[in-house]
Amino acid sequence: MNTTQLIQKYAVPEFAKKGYTLSYSDSVCQVFRNKSQTVSISLVKSNRYPTELMNEYLSLAKELSNQRMPPVLTIKYGVVAMLQEMSIPIELLSFGQPIISAFFYRGKQDFLLNLDRITKQTFDDICPYLEELASQAILMSDAPYHLLLNNPQKRALHFAKKYNIPLSGDGEEIYCSIKNVFEKILPLKLEGRKNIFKAQNALIADFVAYCGETLINLHGGRWEVQEPFPQFRHIQRYGVTLSDIELDNDIMWYFIESWNFSPHIRSMGIYDQSFHSLFNT
Repeated sequence: MNTTQLIQKYAVPEFAKKGYTLSYSDSVCQVFRNKSQTVSISLVKSNRYPTELMNEYLSLAKELSNQRMPPVLTIKYGVVAMLQEMSIPIELLSFGQPIISAFFYRGKQDFLLNLDRITKQTFDDICPYLEELASQAILMSDAPYHLLLNNPQKRALHFAKKYNIPLSGDGEEIYCSIKNVFEKILPLKLEGRKNIFKAQNALIADFVAYCGETLINLHGGRWEVQEPFPQFRHIQRYGVTLSDIELDNDIMWYFIESWNFSPHIRSMGIYDQSFHSLFNT
């Protein structure tokens, strides 16, 4: 059996038991979605070898010599959040144990053994998390940009006084303050986050205003209306344009990405290196 036939015969019924049905299939990729269409699982036949398989690849290459390498199946996940479905960087997911993102297989038995491993990982840990995330996700249409239009400087000053943190000074110190305050206001559990976000719109606007004002103090710049998202032109964005950085900086996006994905994905939003680097002066 080829990869597609193995998936059709064994993965499709197994995933269906968990509420995920096949929504797309070709010779390379099979995509499964839950009933609400908010979470996806993709099984992709790949010619690339992920980093986690490199040691196994080198061992197989030595063992097989000039023979063809066995196929690799890659597992990818997606969730509807922010604007639309986002691909989840599986290497950044943290559940206290290694996450399987790909495997070699040499025939049916090897495939079934690995399918059992990824099925357990997927439906014990990852999909329950992504389903809860999707149900609580803040979309950019929910973002309180409108609260930034009126005197973000005043909001930033209020926030700095409330949390006793600096509005200017060393960039790394300011960034550490931002992370510390974010972790104080972020609910520990996903449950109820959507309602908490809506109840704390003013605080969130203050947080974003503080980040924007500290960046303006570090780089120079100004607050202004930004270009709308492509295909979502009804969402009016407001952020900072910095004097020495060409890109507009939508701090609200960074905040909401962190709010949605923390703590299981800690390298997105305000934890993303692209955001952190703005404070490196």
